[in-house]
Amino acid sequence: MKRSDNGLWGLPAGSIELNEDPKNAVCRELVEETGLITKKIDLRLLNVFGGKDFLYTYPNVDVCSFVISSFLTECFTGTILKQTDESTDCRFF
Repeated sequence: MKRSDNGLWGLPAGSIELNEDPKNAVCRELVEETGLITKKIDLRLLNVFGGKDFLYTYPNVDVCSFVISSFLTECFTGTILKQTDESTDCRFF
């Protein structure tokens, strides 16, 4: 996906909603951002990233630490299309 805010290419991503299962969040974000559909059973956890390099400072100077979980799926249906204004293009590479 080519991000509309900075023009950089990246992967579909998003936040987990309150009380949402992480794999459900992955499936939801994938379809919301690309139109592709996958199932929880078809997701494989690749890695989890976090720590001192994953800090964010809000404008009000509050600081939080965030965690990134990356998943892989090779089983999906649908046609890849830009779905939201968060991106300007969506492709496989």
